[in-house]
Amino acid sequence: MRTGIYNLGFLGVNDKPEGLRFAKWWRDRLHLYCYDDIPRGIFTDQRWIDLAVVYFDCYIIKNLGCNMGPWNFSTRKLSRKNDKLMVNDKDELVFFHFSGFDSGSNLIVFNEYVKDKDAVEFELRNEYLADLDRMQQQKLGKYGWSYANYFSGEKISNSIRRRYRDLKYFDVITESPFSKSNSYFKKVLRQKINIKEIHTLMLKVKHKLFKD
Repeated sequence: MRTGIYNLGFLGVNDKPEGLRFAKWWRDRLHLYCYDDIPRGIFTDQRWIDLAVVYFDCYIIKNLGCNMGPWNFSTRKLSRKNDKLMVNDKDELVFFHFSGFDSGSNLIVFNEYVKDKDAVEFELRNEYLADLDRMQQQKLGKYGWSYANYFSGEKISNSIRRRYRDLKYFDVITESPFSKSNSYFKKVLRQKINIKEIHTLMLKVKHKLFKD
């Protein structure tokens, strides 16, 4: 109820009219409302898909072997049968969704639900960790997100991000926000001015400059 009915570890969209209609609808939702704000009913891209089955013709994959992950360990168990990995002795494992390594939650959940360290689940986890090492995760994982800082290198404050978003300041700023700073936005966004009034004023100024 907090994060949505579906986990979008796997999603397929075809290029037919219905698929394209869905893709455009989802894109428009995520353009400004793809973040974690559970009290307001928003959780990244997932909560929107709860509505997709109402508005579009969708197919829900219920095969237990698809998108198995730590979050469903309480209801899905892996076993090896005739050289195949089976989920609940019913469906063959198609793909496993690993997540939570950076936060440490992955190992916490594994330890909570998989008591046997020799279990198949831990075998897969160890193989995945070995793959990460081969792909230089220790090195590449340290690279920072390019949108975390202003052009000057100053880290963008999370409170500034939220204020900037909630006031829809992106509708009125004419320069790249990354050319500014936290102190600039603290001063500008502190002013309790109706955004529409600012936008109207800017249009008047542009009109006057053009006229002059």
